[in-house]
Amino acid sequence: ESNNVGVRHYGHNYSNPGIIRTRRNIFNRNTYMPVAIIPSLVTDFGTGVDADILGSGGDANGYNGLGLSGDTITTVSGETVTFEQKEFAGISNIPYLLASASSVLGAQKIQGVGEVVFEPGVIVKGVRGLESQLKFSGGVSISMIGTESEPIIFTSARDDTVGGDTNNDGSATSPSGGDWHYLYLYDNTSLIAEYVKASYGRNFIYDNDSGKKSDVVIRNSEIKSFSSDGIRLIYADLVLEDSLIESNNVGVRHYGHNYSNPGIIRTRRN
Repeated sequence: ESNNVGVRHYGHNYSNPGIIRTRRNIFNRNTYMPVAIIPSLVTDFGTGVDADILGSGGDANGYNGLGLSGDTITTVSGETVTFEQKEFAGISNIPYLLASASSVLGAQKIQGVGEVVFEPGVIVKGVRGLESQLKFSGGVSISMIGTESEPIIFTSARDDTVGGDTNNDGSATSPSGGDWHYLYLYDNTSLIAEYVKASYGRNFIYDNDSGKKSDVVIRNSEIKSFSSDGIRLIYADLVLEDSLIESNNVGVRHYGHNYSNPGIIRTRRN
């Protein structure tokens, strides 16, 4: 009760990051979120009569979600970090929360030559004013393959249309562009995204590495209501197909800063 974050687990041994098991606890008035984890941590949250309880009304936590602990995960070949749907405190598919300011969680960074998988239906929300972002580097491969019925969601913690009233304020606030920062790619990172819905950030994708270009493939997705560029690329190659790019400051921007090899942008049926 009344902590900055209720429980945080860093899981520093990445090949065996540990287990967090909770039963019948009460989380009240924590400034940000009840629990923060790394995505590769094994979780065993109670359900049914064993479920944990989140305070409501004057006892509500700042946000109902699972914070991302803000540490660096270094992957090796053959290793996979998975963002999966989790149930916590009676909330099925509770959102993951980005709160990247150093005073809260810091930015979650995943690097190395392994794979990062976002499973269908996963929801990631960014907290406004806290530099909310995910960083990927070092050759990691990112797979975001949702489905038409279960898209992968990136949105604002103020967005009550998916994942519930995450910031516990009823209808007092609504989402807007710039509520969170971006997914930051550099150092030869590859991303493939299908059936992803992203909204209300500064940019959905932002790459910045002159030495080793990243590759970005996006299909059957929606990128909407970003305050700057929906997709902002400086060096990466981009394939964009069958997607809706709507209500951003600029839909897609590519700077092509490596002038001897400025990159490729390929679009079809958007």
